[in-house]
Amino acid sequence: TIERDHETHPKDRFVVEHTDLSNRHRAAANTEAAELLTGCLTHLVKVRRLREVRVLRGFHRYTMVNMVPADVDRSMDWLPAIEVYGEGIFLALDEQSVSTWETRSNVRDRIQDLEHRREASVFSKFLPVLTPRFVMLHTLAHLLIRQLIYESGYSSSSIRERLYVAESSSPQPMAGLMVYTGAGDSEGTLGGLVRSGDPDWFLPTLITALLRADWCSLDPVCAESSSQGSDGLSLAACHACALVAETSCDYGNLSLDRKILIDPQLGYLHPVLVAAEQARLGIL
Repeated sequence: TIERDHETHPKDRFVVEHTDLSNRHRAAANTEAAELLTGCLTHLVKVRRLREVRVLRGFHRYTMVNMVPADVDRSMDWLPAIEVYGEGIFLALDEQSVSTWETRSNVRDRIQDLEHRREASVFSKFLPVLTPRFVMLHTLAHLLIRQLIYESGYSSSSIRERLYVAESSSPQPMAGLMVYTGAGDSEGTLGGLVRSGDPDWFLPTLITALLRADWCSLDPVCAESSSQGSDGLSLAACHACALVAETSCDYGNLSLDRKILIDPQLGYLHPVLVAAEQARLGIL
């Protein structure tokens, strides 16, 4: 990792800039909701340049039993690949608050039902074990992508997700995500995501994403659904509120549930949503 505040070298492949969450000047970034959201974050990093190599190893049929290799007759010693450069935003949630939240019995019970479905599904071959931490971060990434298409200038199919999840019982617990984009030329960036990663802009963006997720145009059907998507592997998540382009999601638009983020009894970021709604109504 190469960190430079001002100048980068053309050969740098991964350049990041850590932000100071306390350095906020816009009024929209200094609200009660923004303060609460800041308390849930430990890192907000602007990824000014990244390099990604996408390699085609093969593909699976519907049953996902055997992989069909890219080199069908296995006579070549290389695989087709493309190299792309881009930009992104990385954020890490506060580990202590996530660990406390995910031990709540109602949260565990809700996701445990989803995990039982995953175990019985054909998608268990590529979906990881579904835990509250994973589902919450995955849904948060989708909500953020859906909002960033309005803020950054990129189309919905251009922004992708990358999750960094390790449970609290692991030696190095993680609760982070990166949203990024890439293009197949030497630049691969318009700068829109990096600009959106500044605390002055990112905090209002994420708060707006939560406010949009609070009411889906298919509610109350969506919010009260106990089974959506293939094999019922999503809960309160549909095309109107949480799904993104297939090229943006690593997990087939499955294992999503916006209630685990914003519901009064379940939501990890529900206090942020309440403060934002009160401010919008002029209560604060």
